[in-house]
Amino acid sequence: MRRRPLYLAILLLIGTSTVGCRAMLEWWITPTPFDTHTPPRAPDYADLASWAAHPDVSDPADLVPPGSGAVDRQVEAEVDVFFIHPTTYYKGEHFNAPWDDPDAAEITDTGVMATQASSFNGAGRIFAPYYRQMALGGYFTPDKAKGLELAYADVERAFDHWLTEWSGGRPFILASHSQGSRHAQTLLHERFSGEEGRTLRERLVAAYLIGGWIPEAKLGGELPLPACEAAQDTGCLIGWRTVSADASLRSGFDELESPETNLCVNPLSWTRKDTRAPSSEHLGALPLGQNDRNALPPVTVEMLGARCSAGQLVIDPPPQGDGWEVLVRQGNFHVYDYALFTMNIRANAQRRVAAYLVSEARR
Repeated sequence: MRRRPLYLAILLLIGTSTVGCRAMLEWWITPTPFDTHTPPRAPDYADLASWAAHPDVSDPADLVPPGSGAVDRQVEAEVDVFFIHPTTYYKGEHFNAPWDDPDAAEITDTGVMATQASSFNGAGRIFAPYYRQMALGGYFTPDKAKGLELAYADVERAFDHWLTEWSGGRPFILASHSQGSRHAQTLLHERFSGEEGRTLRERLVAAYLIGGWIPEAKLGGELPLPACEAAQDTGCLIGWRTVSADASLRSGFDELESPETNLCVNPLSWTRKDTRAPSSEHLGALPLGQNDRNALPPVTVEMLGARCSAGQLVIDPPPQGDGWEVLVRQGNFHVYDYALFTMNIRANAQRRVAAYLVSEARR
């Protein structure tokens, strides 16, 4: 597939410890300064082409793993899911990617909508905007804040369009991965805080901000939600980053300098305890690189246990073999944050929605 060389480049960057190799790879993907670029045209969120997933069209977020018993229930769902995709633009041509860049769209559709956003199609209608994401290389420049600000502006406009045109006041799940989880945190701060954000907080089933860095010190303050403490909790925040026990996290991303301060909710137990949840609680994982935009591979069940440790989700044993080692370097399973736990996420999203609807019915 065309996306594989790009994927391999970024994972080599994340996992490479050789200074010379890292420098060369960073140079290859890093754009020129932000102000030297003319921003690409903005997406029009009234146009369904600006959405990677939307309940009115057929898209990879509708897929379910064969033989898993999973069912796409978007037609009958009582809640919505607003999903913000991770970085899928790895070139240095633009500081912020054109929202319709074909290489990025291929990765977003086949590698993200199919293997991440689809985890929620048993719980709600999925809305996932394309946006002018910051290029991966933007993280290695002094202009990172400018690039993220432009990307966030699109995310917020998409959220507002969903809110006014399609949500109909329904409850919703906020979900994201990696760069998307950065924007989701900004969205929570800007739109869910204080008295002005009360209505949105009341409608929120849960926020699955996976693969980001969520400082625990911000919970209940800058991030106006508590952490989820149990599998049925609602109106709360979930996050984790996946590593093996022997991980070496030399990624160049400054947030990793103090991972012990970050939120970890174990997707096997749905608690923050540092006790290992056994593999018997693992409901199924999707191997990456074995799907296309029309079909997912079967899941593998009871493959691993997991525990929260120093702000990271440590898996044991780490998966091995075809589909499990592609894109992994030095124990960093960030790309698999969703895929390793797809069936646990699916079951939990349905459980939280049920708990939310019961609590609303009792009001």
